[in-house]
Amino acid sequence: MALRHTYFSAAGFNPLPHIDRWLHPYRLTTTVMIRGRTIRIHWTDRALDALETRATPLYVEMQLYFSCVVKKRVLFYETPPASDFVVAGPRLHVRARTVESDVCSPEDFAAGYPARRELSSAGALRMVPRTLWLDYQGGQWVGEMAVGGP
Repeated sequence: MALRHTYFSAAGFNPLPHIDRWLHPYRLTTTVMIRGRTIRIHWTDRALDALETRATPLYVEMQLYFSCVVKKRVLFYETPPASDFVVAGPRLHVRARTVESDVCSPEDFAAGYPARRELSSAGALRMVPRTLWLDYQGGQWVGEMAVGGP
């Protein structure tokens, strides 16, 4: 019995991301408080090296974007678009935002994530990510975040 094109087949499996994660684990950690909640930040040695070579801080925004669907976004800025960033390290500042979309159109959504307003209700303010992972790959910042968890 052939296992091609089944759940157990290796067709389409790319081992490179797994090898990269094994070689460059997210082992460096710090925590910050945003809106009364603790956020764990993990980064790789590559990210630490990139941060240490910077003359100015990197500004990282964790965004919950409510449109037709909810999207988790991690945005990177060279200059802060606002003053509500929290210092997470000598060259790392972070913030969390919950944003409502301007429209519910797949074309507009894909074209630029139009935002109407930042949500400020009590429920929206409780929506704070729990974990942020940062890496620096191929000259680009890469980030992921998790909302749920302990």
